[in-house]
Amino acid sequence: MPKAVIRSVYGFFLRRSATKKRPHGNAKDLGNDKPHGRATATFRTRNRNSLWFNLHALLMKIALLLTFLVVITFGLQAQSVAYNQAMLSKEGQQAFTTLLRTTSFAVGGVGPGGQLSKGETALVELLKEADSINALVYLTTNANAEGSLYTLLGLKFISKETYDRQFPLVKRLPVPDQATFVIGCEIVHAKRSDLLATIEVGSFDSRFAFWRREIRKP
Repeated sequence: MPKAVIRSVYGFFLRRSATKKRPHGNAKDLGNDKPHGRATATFRTRNRNSLWFNLHALLMKIALLLTFLVVITFGLQAQSVAYNQAMLSKEGQQAFTTLLRTTSFAVGGVGPGGQLSKGETALVELLKEADSINALVYLTTNANAEGSLYTLLGLKFISKETYDRQFPLVKRLPVPDQATFVIGCEIVHAKRSDLLATIEVGSFDSRFAFWRREIRKP
């Protein structure tokens, strides 16, 4: 076969092969750039929306964390300010220590004889002090749960304005939700939050008249 014919046939197959094996590329290379452009735009829009959603969620978490830290910081600051017991009389200091360490909360007579509890006796004694409000404020956030309840109730009796400021702080203290409540001869393991609610609604306010008489005694 003549060489010219061979070259002609070989060239034909090369051109045919090149036509069938179109090089791989993107939609634009294949002459179909519009669908690819729309898909790319849609992908970019979804990607931006996803990034914005993730950023918004992150910012919300940061805001909640900062709020939590502020609350804890104020709570710790309230507990870290020491009270100078030298402002109290000897009897007032003893009452202060009793309320700081008491492990039961009782309003009214307890036991078979219906005697006044040590905690309530100490509260009445502390209420007689000239600096009683500051002492009570300190104890509301630094005493045991039961002492905190006593002194919060004492604040409600002696200074409702101070009580209203202190109640939310005491309610948010990071302490276990439990307290020992004594009713007559019965010892109840109650929720601290329930006793706080009882103080708030005024269930113990009837005791104030008795305290007032005791404070007036010489």
